[in-house]
Amino acid sequence: MYITSLLNGVTFAPEQTDPELRRRLQQEAQTNGVQVLHDRLTAIDPVYAAKVHPNNLPRVIRALELFEITGRRMSEQQQNSRPETPPFRSLCLCLTCRDRSVLYRRIDQRVDRMVADGVLKEAELVWKQKENYRTAAQAIGYKEFFPYFEGRQTLEECTTRLKQATRQYAKRQLTWFRHQNEAVWLYVDEENVTQHAITLVQQFLQD
Repeated sequence: MYITSLLNGVTFAPEQTDPELRRRLQQEAQTNGVQVLHDRLTAIDPVYAAKVHPNNLPRVIRALELFEITGRRMSEQQQNSRPETPPFRSLCLCLTCRDRSVLYRRIDQRVDRMVADGVLKEAELVWKQKENYRTAAQAIGYKEFFPYFEGRQTLEECTTRLKQATRQYAKRQLTWFRHQNEAVWLYVDEENVTQHAITLVQQFLQD
C-alpha cells in the first residue's frame, strides 16, 4: 500500500481523531459484534464497506470516525487523494519463486535464522511491554511466540505457527502486487535473475 501510494502520488489529509468516539465504537464492537459496525458503514459508505472485511475492525472504526467527525466518506476521501496522472515513471520489480515450494522453503529457512539470531529475546521484550509496543505486538514474528512465554505452547509449535503466518503473508503480498499493472515479476529460483534485473533497469533508464 505504501509503495502504491508513493508511485501514484496519493496525498493524505491530516488525520482527525476523537479518542472518546473511537473508544465508544470499540466498546460497541465488543458488546454487539463487529458486524453491527460494518453494517452501519455499509449504510453510510457502501463503496468503501465493500472493500473492507467486517473483521478488519480498525479500518471500519476509522471510516465511521471520519464520517462522524467530518461528514466525509472514506471512499470520497480516497478518490480525491489520487491525482489523475501519476507523478512518477516507475519500474516496479517484484521478486518471487516460480516454484511455490521453493518460496515456502526459503521462508522456513528465514524463520529458522530469525530464531537462531535471537528473535526470541526481542519477542519477549514486546510481550512483557505490550502496552508500550502495541504495533509491534501485532507484527508477524513477535506475536506468534507469545503462547511460548505464557507456557501454553512449545517453542517448536510457535516456530511452526510463525512459518505458517509468514507464508500466508507472502501469499497476500503476491495477490496485492499481481493487481498492480506496472509490476514486473522476477523469479529468484531461475538462472541469471540478477542480470535480467540489470537489463530491465538499463532499458528503463534509457527510455
